[in-house]
Amino acid sequence: MKQDKYIDDIIEYISTIEKQKISPFFKSKVLARLAKNTSEETSFVFKPAFVIAFAALLLLVNTILISYPISNSDTSNQNNVSSTEQEWSDDYSINNYSSIYFYDDKQ
Repeated sequence: MKQDKYIDDIIEYISTIEKQKISPFFKSKVLARLAKNTSEETSFVFKPAFVIAFAALLLLVNTILISYPISNSDTSNQNNVSSTEQEWSDDYSINNYSSIYFYDDKQ
């Protein structure tokens, strides 16, 4: 009974709602305004001039990094590694012939 009255009240309320009167060109005005707003607010990142400049900069940096002479940095890096290995082996009293992974306990 309560549910039937509740449903009847909802139906009565819906029947009292009047249809809104809008301009016949309302839809076209809204769509035009939406199209205008989206075209004006294009992000700076997606502009063609910015994309081309960024691609050129990326290409330039890659070219510089590839053409940089690697031989100078390799020798200095090997010296650093060998000195670090030597310091580590001195600290832990490990000679060059002992192996960490295959320890022979007969010694």
